[in-house]
Amino acid sequence: MTELRALDAEVLQAFRSRAYLNNAGSEHLMQFVRCLSLSDWFCWDFFKSSSKVDGGEFTVSETRWHRSDDIRILAHPVERQKHSQRFVASVDARLLVVDEATTGRWLEQLSEVCLPLSASSSSIVLDGVHYELELESDGRARCRIQWESVIPTEWASIEPIIAELTSVLDAASTFE
Repeated sequence: MTELRALDAEVLQAFRSRAYLNNAGSEHLMQFVRCLSLSDWFCWDFFKSSSKVDGGEFTVSETRWHRSDDIRILAHPVERQKHSQRFVASVDARLLVVDEATTGRWLEQLSEVCLPLSASSSSIVLDGVHYELELESDGRARCRIQWESVIPTEWASIEPIIAELTSVLDAASTFE
């Protein structure tokens, strides 16, 4: 499935660069990515709203790659032939409603955390989940950490925040 691996890399890079979003004029604050090996991938981007017209201080964009659907298409030659020569990932994005106070608390907690720049990867990958967390400050300073399945012990201080973040975002998900 070389085509799938290429698509994996393409979608992850598009998530990172926010290629699927149109948030002109909004300050990007945080991105949280979760890539499940046999299921759909999600990316949540947090923005400081450019105006109060949006209804709040923060806007959360949820982007989903319907990877499981695309895997089915790529796995069957007859289905694959129904699509263009260059396969385009099935991705969509929408705004998500997340409590303002909770979002503000996450951003504050994560901005105060001190983590070593490297961490051991001694844990065994059991569930095949890739995570990324990026924080951005004033559009100039950016920090991205990545881990597989279980947060490294050196970064344990963010584990409760990540657990709550994942739980709240899953519950608020607008995708069915």
